[in-house]
Amino acid sequence: MENFIEKRVVKPKSKRDKQIVPLIIIVYIVLCGFPLFIPLLAPYTPILILVLGYLAYLLITSRDIEYEYELVEDYLTISKISHKSRRKKIFSGSINDFDVVAPINSTHFLEKGQQVQTTIESISSRNAPGVYFGLIQYQGKRTTVLIETDERMLAHMKKILEYKLKS
Repeated sequence: MENFIEKRVVKPKSKRDKQIVPLIIIVYIVLCGFPLFIPLLAPYTPILILVLGYLAYLLITSRDIEYEYELVEDYLTISKISHKSRRKKIFSGSINDFDVVAPINSTHFLEKGQQVQTTIESISSRNAPGVYFGLIQYQGKRTTVLIETDERMLAHMKKILEYKLKS
């Protein structure tokens, strides 16, 4: 029987996200009124309003981010989902390839987790419960992968990783 564990993590909106949305709306309103003052663009005002409205919609909805973890046997896939529709795979690999997997607030992170070239941060926040990091050689670079685990994922990872999983 194949083990399949799936988990979604919703990234809460930051202060920056909450400030950008009204700014986008203000810029949209200003740009919609701009063609009225240029006689050559006046006939195209409705088209410009629709195009600018669609662009504003895309910018606002791109701030809704979720991460989805799929753990099938020893293979982990992390996808970034924007606005519950646009999915992009940001990590895919075997958890056996991790050098170490440990909680982010452990001494292992201070020793090894910060000496990397890239970081894949697929968590809601660093203070969230169950945040673990894994060190791996991914796409030719030393990479830290941050994930939010739950009890099912940890139990499954303990079976596979044994001595690589630290607590």
